Amino acid sequence: MKKIIIIIVFAFTTSSMLAQVGVKRKDVSSVSTILDFPTGGIEGIVLPAVTDVASVTAVNGMILFDRADQRLKYYQNGSWVFLSEIGDRTKAPTVNPAADNPNTGVVISDMGKDNVAGVLELRSANKAMVLPKVANPHTSMPSPVAGTMVYDTVSQSVALFDGKVWNYLVEE
Repeated sequence: MKKIIIIIVFAFTTSSMLAQVGVKRKDVSSVSTILDFPTGGIEGIVLPAVTDVASVTAVNGMILFDRADQRLKYYQNGSWVFLSEIGDRTKAPTVNPAADNPNTGVVISDMGKDNVAGVLELRSANKAMVLPKVANPHTSMPSPVAGTMVYDTVSQSVALFDGKVWNYLVEE
């Protein structure tokens, strides 16, 4: 009986720990974090560079680089919203046909892993992703690709690279 209780406790502890991931770090910064990156690096998240946005089964909150019109976009309430002016698709990562197959993405979740909608999908009712924190990405990141996304610790804003310039999401 004692062994069964230990196994059950271990299983629940392990499953809840797997719902939180630290990239290049041993832990996460908060119990409310599902995916976390180190502070002070010069690396960012690279968004998917999609060739045909119309072929995407879009859900609210999706964010991508549209190779056709060379813009960063996110999906909200039935439409794509621009996050940048026209960028440069030649700076976008090459397309990986294997990543375009449905249900082949990676899910980090504490809510289940069925019906994957993206290449990387984070699912949680009470946790969020913390972006990589970079000071002055426009000067400190030597060769960003279109779709790179970071949190700029100096301007205290989200920064997105469209292949030409950094776009900063700031409150007005």
